[in-house]
Amino acid sequence: VGASCVLCVFFFFNDTATTEIYPLSLHDALPLSDAPRAIDNDLIALYSSPVEIKYYKDARWSDRVPRMVQTLLLDSFDSTGSFEFVGRDAAGLSAPYSLKGSLSGFHTTYAGRRPTAVVKLKLSVIDRGKGQILAARIFESRSEAQADSVRPVVLAFNEAVHQILNDAVPWALGV
Repeated sequence: VGASCVLCVFFFFNDTATTEIYPLSLHDALPLSDAPRAIDNDLIALYSSPVEIKYYKDARWSDRVPRMVQTLLLDSFDSTGSFEFVGRDAAGLSAPYSLKGSLSGFHTTYAGRRPTAVVKLKLSVIDRGKGQILAARIFESRSEAQADSVRPVVLAFNEAVHQILNDAVPWALGV
């Protein structure tokens, strides 16, 4: 695993019927530099028009958005119970497959009276030995906030992110 690896995660299938270990790497999944600058920070972005980006005043995420989504993705894979190990440290192991991601949307828009949280994530499963993309898919979710204030906006993001995770994890496991 190279020095440019931002996130290396290995999954070991927890199958008691076999003694083989099947690692899957989340190599460079959602690298912090692979997100638009407008969302590669800890601010809650509001796209008020196609050419204007604002941020909610006095509101911040707990971490930079790509890092936060990485953590949620890892937690989602770990919670399946399909793996013996899930973590960011590759521990010197080599995996035949990698999952690469790109976060292109994590912002709110106004389509009506209330803001809508928009999350867009592209994932690719790659056979590292052959250097081939086995599958790729773009996941997008939108969730309208119940009110025009920070707390309902955060809850809308939570709903949108979890919808993507609920779709993306089974998809990646099924490739």
